[in-house]
Amino acid sequence: MNNEIDREAMLIYLNDLRTMETITHEDDKKTYELNKKNEKRKAEHKKVVNDFSQKKNSAPSKPSKEIVDDGMSFGTKLMIFFSIFTWGCFILMGFGYDASFIDVLMDMPFVIPFFLFFPICSVILFFKSKRDNLKLKDEMELKYTRELKEWKKKQEEFNNELTLLTQKTKEERIEYDAFTNDITGCIKEMSKEKLDVQKKLQEAYSANIIPLQFRNIQGIYYLYDYMSTSHQSLSEALMQCNLEAIKQKLDRVINLQGEMIVQQAQQSAALYEQNQQILETAQATMNNTAVAAKYAQISATNSAISLKLQSKELAYQKADYWLK
Repeated sequence: MNNEIDREAMLIYLNDLRTMETITHEDDKKTYELNKKNEKRKAEHKKVVNDFSQKKNSAPSKPSKEIVDDGMSFGTKLMIFFSIFTWGCFILMGFGYDASFIDVLMDMPFVIPFFLFFPICSVILFFKSKRDNLKLKDEMELKYTRELKEWKKKQEEFNNELTLLTQKTKEERIEYDAFTNDITGCIKEMSKEKLDVQKKLQEAYSANIIPLQFRNIQGIYYLYDYMSTSHQSLSEALMQCNLEAIKQKLDRVINLQGEMIVQQAQQSAALYEQNQQILETAQATMNNTAVAAKYAQISATNSAISLKLQSKELAYQKADYWLK
């Protein structure tokens, strides 16, 4: 008595397993791509915020009005000092002679130019210092007026730029928040979808039709491809396989064909009734209770995945909108 699962039923089962493995694979792939895009968008947003912050802190500095010292120059002060000193000495000399101030001058006429030199120089330097201070003050006032005018112009330009940049940053924040919320929602939806499909997948594997080492996307792809392109049975497919040797090739096939396989499965969901009829017929002709139970589980798996595929779009397929 042949207790192997009917070939058509096995292909339905393997195709359902392949579809579910592919959905979880695509969920992982799209989640990775979305997270990558989210990080890139986050970096762009951070740059906009930093640019705004730098611009906000780069306002043109208002010119300060320099204060001109109205005091006497050092030279003037020095000349006054020497004037006082020399005239003090002269007066003391007069007291030493015990004579009047005029008598001293008459006795030493040669010192008159010497004692007059410092006071005259002090007066000249004093007025020169005043004149220079006034001139410098006028120049500084003119410079300050010019710099203030330039600052007002730059400040107006800065305010205009800052207003535009503030509006741009505000819009960017709204766009970024909306983008982040949508991306996060999409990733959560894919995570939920993945958990749901993984649960269905483990329930399907629990029928113990597929050996443990083949319960992965590469193993299922191999078995479905082998059986759908030949007339060999599952036992023969298992014996002929060196899974580790063909995994790399299968990974390439999965990445290239994964989405297409799910799309084909979605289009074939209309064949649900036909597949159920095949499974029911195979189960009805099976006298072995254990094998009949496996048919029942295959039928339940097909019902679950068909119901899942009836949705217009899977979560990972919706993610393509955000990856454009």
